[in-house]
Amino acid sequence: MKKIKVFLRLGKRPHPGYYVLIDSPPKGVDYKYEKILRSNIEKASLLHKLKVKLWKLSLKMNRPPIIKIDPRGCQLIHSTNNIMNSGKTPWVMDVEHLEGLFGMNRANLENKRYFSRINKTLSSKFCKKLMPHTIASKLSLINGGFKHLESKMEVVYPAKKVIPDFKKKYNKIPVILWIGRRFFEKGGKTVLHVFDKLDGKVDFELIIKGPVPEELKEKYKGKKNIKFLDTEDYISYGWKKLYEKADILLYPTNLDSLGNSFFDAMNHKIPIVTGDVFSAPEIVEDGVNGFVINHPMKWHDENFQPIYDVGKYVEKLDGFYDEDYVNALAEKVEILIKNKNLREKMGEAGYNEISKGKFSIERKNKQLEKIYREAIKG
Repeated sequence: MKKIKVFLRLGKRPHPGYYVLIDSPPKGVDYKYEKILRSNIEKASLLHKLKVKLWKLSLKMNRPPIIKIDPRGCQLIHSTNNIMNSGKTPWVMDVEHLEGLFGMNRANLENKRYFSRINKTLSSKFCKKLMPHTIASKLSLINGGFKHLESKMEVVYPAKKVIPDFKKKYNKIPVILWIGRRFFEKGGKTVLHVFDKLDGKVDFELIIKGPVPEELKEKYKGKKNIKFLDTEDYISYGWKKLYEKADILLYPTNLDSLGNSFFDAMNHKIPIVTGDVFSAPEIVEDGVNGFVINHPMKWHDENFQPIYDVGKYVEKLDGFYDEDYVNALAEKVEILIKNKNLREKMGEAGYNEISKGKFSIERKNKQLEKIYREAIKG
């Protein structure tokens, strides 16, 4: 069967999840894309920085981001980062969640003109498929005013390149890991509250990797069983070593719609303890590959519609504390600390979803190729 040529409309530094498409494309697909940067270590050129400034300026004047995407001679465009195509080349698009289409701005959700422009573009005959990352993502679209486009929607779960034949090494004293680029948004402060509940009760070590406020580092500097690793440690103590070392991922995120840390933990056979924010219960199955606790202050409602403006929600997180939530998280972490067999069982369950389950490359590639071929036919 003849290969399909697909133009991947990526940013200069795309989400790491898209590296999977680049490195392990479907067998029947040839991808074309502009050069990307793969890590924060790589430096963007002055020309690229100028392009970024011009792009941000154009976004201010052209919201939502609807542009004519050059297909670079390809039959189909696969767009990412909520960039919608106004051209006449068939295209498909990943959708993280409803609010992403509206620039993460609650005011835009209530702007009829803004909504009308997006609706017109997504309703175009050239828009062949909307690919929500999860069921929660799909429901956010359906309940957010796009139910009439449900026939165009197909959930395409993210995939992770499996670490073949990974052998987990377990520590005598279990190591708990939290890792994130944004401390409050990703639940870093809640992790410290859990630490307070467990410290002195059971033996464990906690590693915090991310931008921790200085006053909190000072508060815990006398504790020998907690280690803070800032972002400048990325090269010397990279994330892979952290996952290899960890026994439990405690990731009570507040603002994720997906959570890349979940997939890295599963790939390293690590059980996860988290809250039921947005897509988390689809990735972490409670009692199977981890534990999921009811989050008392989600950023969305039961229909996956945003409750707060993002900026105002982040401000609330600084003072966020719920005794029942922290106690429930601590209880599950304690269970895993004390039960190595359960850690192993949950770790294997998560790894299986990466190696051959719903987050496997094989599963995703078969689905994508089918979507691409149908899009070109239609």
